[in-house]
Amino acid sequence: MEITGPHDLNALDYAVLYGYYNTAYFFYEKGMRPTKTPEEYEEIRSVIKSPYSDFAGILMSLDCNMPPDMVPSFSLPPVEPKEEL
Repeated sequence: MEITGPHDLNALDYAVLYGYYNTAYFFYEKGMRPTKTPEEYEEIRSVIKSPYSDFAGILMSLDCNMPPDMVPSFSLPPVEPKEEL
C-alpha cells in the first residue's frame, strides 16, 4: 500500500518536487514510481513554493536508472517575471 499526502503525492513525488535526486533514486530503486508529469510538478511547485528544479531532467534520469553520482544538479534559478513597459 502506498501512502499519499496533499496533492496526491507519494514519497518519491515529494523528492522530485524538492529536487532531492538521491532520495528519489532510492524510492525508484525500491519500486516506487512518480505519479505526475513535469508540468504537474511545476503547477504544484508554484502553489507550495518549493525550489525550482528541472523536473523533466529528474524524471528522465530516473527512467534511465542513472545513479545519483552520475547526474548533474537539477536546481534551476528562479524565473524573473518580465516587466511590461
